[in-house]
Amino acid sequence: KKSDDLEATLNSIEAAIESLRTTISEEEARRAMTEEREAALARRSELQALLAALHSERRKYGASDPVQINAKRRAIELAKEAANRHTDNTMEVISYFKRTRGIDPQDFRAHLEIPEDWEDL
Repeated sequence: KKSDDLEATLNSIEAAIESLRTTISEEEARRAMTEEREAALARRSELQALLAALHSERRKYGASDPVQINAKRRAIELAKEAANRHTDNTMEVISYFKRTRGIDPQDFRAHLEIPEDWEDL
């Protein structure tokens, strides 16, 4: 059966994982702690602490990052262009219905619940 095959595969993978964990533990126990290794581990710890401090500093000034500021400016411009385009399209639809159907723009706006000062927003 397919489920038996999958179960056998799962068992063999779990056994392989356990074997690898055992091997890793054995190798870590055999590893000699030399002065060179201790110095390298100390240097690594120092560098990790420095990196964490630099990341913290960068996050602190993230709001004034020129790349983020330019991205936000561009997003604002795109949103403004889209809003103007939608406003223009809506006004064209209102104008179209006024010309072709003779519908009063006030009635059209009232039906769609568009406020009078909508264009000025």
